[in-house]
Formats: sequence, structure tokens, C-alpha cells
Amino acid sequence: MSEWIKVKDNRPIVIRSTDDHTEITRCWGVNIAKDLIESFEKEDKEKGWYTPNFYEIFNDRTKQIVE
Repeated sequence: MSEWIKVKDNRPIVIRSTDDHTEITRCWGVNIAKDLIESFEKEDKEKGWYTPNFYEIFNDRTKQIVE
């Protein structure tokens, strides 16, 4: 993902990008965002998807990817 997405209330967003589509989800906090990514990864494994997936957590306050 090449550009930042601004969030007015500083809530982090999760960007989930696959070969087919991109989903953007605003979360209430970084821990919730991390849980969301874990659920996406679990779902992908259960469905047997082999396409490379890309997950990022962005926080508008720091303009950095939250590790």
C-alpha cells in the first residue's frame, strides 16, 4: 500500500490486501487491530487460501506502521 489514509480521530486502520480485493477496517485501538489481523490469518488458513495476503496496521497519529 503506497499511500497513507488519514483518520480524523486517530483510530488505527487495518488494510487487508489480497490478489482479488483490498479491505480497509477502522478499529478502536491497536490491540483490536492486531486481533483483527490474527482472525484474518486464521480465516485464510481455514479456507485454504494460498494467495499471498498483506496485512498492515496504520495509525494516523504517528504516520508509521505499528509493529
